[in-house]
Amino acid sequence: MPVETYVIFQRQMRILLRNPVWVFFGLTQPILYLVLFGPLLKAVGVGGLRGDDAWRVFVPGLLLQLAIFGAGFAGFGIIQELREGVIDRQRVTPARRVSLILGRPWATWSPSGYRASSWWWSRCPSVCAHRSRGSLPRS
Repeated sequence: MPVETYVIFQRQMRILLRNPVWVFFGLTQPILYLVLFGPLLKAVGVGGLRGDDAWRVFVPGLLLQLAIFGAGFAGFGIIQELREGVIDRQRVTPARRVSLILGRPWATWSPSGYRASSWWWSRCPSVCAHRSRGSLPRS
């Protein structure tokens, strides 16, 4: 089953990478959210969150939102492929049906994983510095 899922994942990634405009917008969308909504967080004082604390909640929440919506929109791709007859052609292959479905969200989650890992590695030096000084609670 993992091999079959990987084959579907590769197919979906090829479709995604054939149109670099979607890749560009997919990678710049979180930056646009941060630029447009970030200044609004400076005045947030609800629930004990102030300025920098609000960013610590907003950025991971934004990444999670993008991952959930990305997986949800993978369903729209499945509907389109159903209408085009791609799913009917794939059903006659020896691949398991679960693999045919699981490969699509993985292809959608991979850009989200890239965004999350790049955000984490860009923040890691500052987070590690705060932890060594003891200003952040250890979890």
